[in-house]
Amino acid sequence: MSKIIFTTKDGYNITEGIKYYSVRVKECKISKSPQWSMCGPYINPKAHEPTGDIEYFYNKENAEEFIIQNKEDEK
Repeated sequence: MSKIIFTTKDGYNITEGIKYYSVRVKECKISKSPQWSMCGPYINPKAHEPTGDIEYFYNKENAEEFIIQNKEDEK
């Protein structure tokens, strides 16, 4: 059994070689990445360490739905 590296927001355990997506939940002033932008798919190791600025998702559709729901909540 592969070691679990982290668990995504949508509940999937990411192990070595598994693809995943990220959603920026806060604007990044340094790289000027906009809030609610999605990136990926990535393959391990993680592109970013947890900082509270990014949420990780296994399914692209779940990441897209997360963006839609949270943009609506801001209105």
